[in-house]
Amino acid sequence: MQSMCLVGGWLLGPRIVAVRFFRQLTDQVARLRWSMSHHRSALSTVDSDSLEPFLSSEPFAMTLARRPAILGLFVASAALGVASSASAVDGVLRAWGSDASGETTVPVDLGTVTRVDGGAAFTIVLLPDGTVDCFGSNAQLQCDVPADVVDVIWIAAGAQHSLAILTGGTARGWGDNTFGQITFPVDLGTVQALAGGVSHSLGLTTAGTVRAWGLNDDGQCDIPVGLGVSKAIAAGDFHSLAVRTDDTVRAWGRNLDGQATVPPDLGTVLAIAAGASHSIAVNTAGEVRCWGSNTDGQCAVPGGLVDVIAVAAGGNFSMALERDGTVTAWGLDTDGETTVPADLEPVTFIGAGDTFAFGIEADPTDCDANGTPDEIEIRDDPDLDCTGDGLLDSCIDEFVEVTSANVAPFGSASTVTATISDSPTPLLPVEITITVKADLGSSLEFLVLSVNDTDIDYLFNVGGSDCPTEAQTATLLLPAEDYLALLDENRDAVFELRASAFVSTAECSASSARMSVRFRTDVADCNENDIPDLCEIASGDVADDDGDGIPDSCQVITRGDHNRDAKSDLVFFDPATRRINFSYLNGTTVSSTVQVQTAVASGWAPVAQGDIDGDGQLDFIVRNATNGRTFGWLMDGTAVASFAEIGYALPSRYKVLTMADIDGDGDDDIVWIDEGDRKVYGWRLAGTVLVGGGLLGNSVGTVFVGSGDVDDDGDDDFVFRNTTTGRSFVWVMQAGALSAFTQISGGASLNSDWEGRGLADANGDGKADIFWRNKVTGAVFCWYLDGTTQLGGGQVGYNPGPSSDIAALADIDGDGTTDLIWRSGNNVFGWLLDGIAFDSGALLRSLPANSTVLKP
Repeated sequence: MQSMCLVGGWLLGPRIVAVRFFRQLTDQVARLRWSMSHHRSALSTVDSDSLEPFLSSEPFAMTLARRPAILGLFVASAALGVASSASAVDGVLRAWGSDASGETTVPVDLGTVTRVDGGAAFTIVLLPDGTVDCFGSNAQLQCDVPADVVDVIWIAAGAQHSLAILTGGTARGWGDNTFGQITFPVDLGTVQALAGGVSHSLGLTTAGTVRAWGLNDDGQCDIPVGLGVSKAIAAGDFHSLAVRTDDTVRAWGRNLDGQATVPPDLGTVLAIAAGASHSIAVNTAGEVRCWGSNTDGQCAVPGGLVDVIAVAAGGNFSMALERDGTVTAWGLDTDGETTVPADLEPVTFIGAGDTFAFGIEADPTDCDANGTPDEIEIRDDPDLDCTGDGLLDSCIDEFVEVTSANVAPFGSASTVTATISDSPTPLLPVEITITVKADLGSSLEFLVLSVNDTDIDYLFNVGGSDCPTEAQTATLLLPAEDYLALLDENRDAVFELRASAFVSTAECSASSARMSVRFRTDVADCNENDIPDLCEIASGDVADDDGDGIPDSCQVITRGDHNRDAKSDLVFFDPATRRINFSYLNGTTVSSTVQVQTAVASGWAPVAQGDIDGDGQLDFIVRNATNGRTFGWLMDGTAVASFAEIGYALPSRYKVLTMADIDGDGDDDIVWIDEGDRKVYGWRLAGTVLVGGGLLGNSVGTVFVGSGDVDDDGDDDFVFRNTTTGRSFVWVMQAGALSAFTQISGGASLNSDWEGRGLADANGDGKADIFWRNKVTGAVFCWYLDGTTQLGGGQVGYNPGPSSDIAALADIDGDGTTDLIWRSGNNVFGWLLDGIAFDSGALLRSLPANSTVLKP
């Protein structure tokens, strides 16, 4: 069996620094549809007799491939040109020294490069897309890159031959093969590094075995007995080097100048390189050592080198790269190979050919203004960019929000534009809000939304109004993966809103339109410990049981929040228009009111809201009281992304008691009560699919108070009050079943004047508390609960009188504690609470007659 010798460098294997999966996309391909919803495709197959169709035309689909974010840490060096660098960071190639064959004439259209190596008179580069380019001498066809050499992860150069490793570890070679230097051993297997000498080649297998092939007249291919497992290789002209897993260096082959006589006191070696007749290494202390020929001063290491992290060797010269990106070269300078350009920017990768040298310049961006380019900071400490997007996490805003100008008048010739430049990576879907007042009264009058000239949605082709008194609003959620796929090469996103040709400004002179785009970035740090949430989740330091990218420890799920601003909203159904409406709340202020784009068909009514598919977007349960059928509307902003029947028809005596997550899977479930025999049933849901359920218990002799997680175990529990004794009991739920039926300890006996108005967290301890209202006096009291024990509470605010009633328990100011939404006739008021203390209150709005408020 022929022995092998290795490349002039070494690889510290690739590290995956960020792995992200979103619930919305679990395959390797995302499907982008008109509304960017993964449910939209169901619309064409659902019977529309019960509900109105949502779109007037069929959706198109576009496939978006996803590429994992991988940052490799490479350290490589070799004679005749493999560089030794601390990381493979894409950058601009700079070259200097001999140019007799064009080896340092960098093509003007080369773009950024990932790796570079040099031979006798040619340069080979690895590009970010995994392809290889080559320039300089082609006397032995060493620059004729085979067409099937793609998906490359490693390159190396011999004197007149080229080497590459493809994804999967396959070795390839081309150019001079006079001595078999590109004839790979048949049993080579997969490799992680290659190196080339004058007429021999080295390979390091993925098992750590060093192999060598080609010319062996100086023993350069005679692998030493007992070499063992190695982690790096380098090839000189006629000698070979390897770094073993114990961080020691072995050398073999020609030794006329002592190039294969390794000094015994090298220390723990970080990187190696080999020149024509000399060898060089740097240890973990940043100290550079050189041995072998010193005829041109190539082993006269200059003083003043500080914190060296990489070395490279040409024919008779040497190079060192310091941590701050400074390059120093010494030795032969006949062709200017050691004359480092004065204008060279900080470098992340160095390399050398026989009489020429190069460096890959770092992007000079220094977002934190500390004097060190961001790329170099990330190279030295990958945790500074634990999301793997090439940007310092500390420089990225946790939230991005841009708002367009208000365009007025707005018609077919108008365009509304919002631009995000150098976009960070979204953590959650990108929220796009359109506010428009225009001539939108027919199916030919609609709006088109695009991102970077790709149309992604058509708006108001159904449900638009012809120059309404108040502006209409639509909110869309663009999945993060789809948004990233639409960014241009500069990570810019241009959002444009255009009107169809039939939208006339003459028919709506007061028309206007504006757009806002906002998202939470992947460097969000909700617990403010200077570590992005995603990194803590990936490391396992914090839990993220619902898989939404936000640590469970600091995530407050705000029930009733439809626009994802962490504040509950007022949701009501107007039977006159058959529309569900959202009044987006910011404390006691209504920021805007929007309608669900689909009307509820006659005979049907929304009976509850909850997140039944676990995507963070609240959905609706719609029921027909006549035929007993129940449908789920899965929402995408204000659009119904899809709908389907849930379970089976039930007699009219069955009512939806509450929406609750009874099994702790993150999806809300439907809880029914048979008003005839008072039995309570649970339907466990996964979206609109009924995955299980059955009888939970019998509530005869009691009245329902509310549902909520009283013991903070992730499963919602129920509270009922016994109508005879006045005592309250907790139905403790676990895994979708009733596990205990326990009287609340410390809770008073309440007479029939007291009615339960629901459960919600009043004091911010993460456990649901009970709100009671006296129907005679109007007074409201709260019981703080710790599991099945009352631990305090008292009267809430002041007494508004019996003519007002609590319409909803909601966190309308986003402070993590419960506020009250009151209703008196058609007027709705908001009370901001601090625990049970009244802070402030105001009229929120007046509702249309006969409207129904849907509880969170």
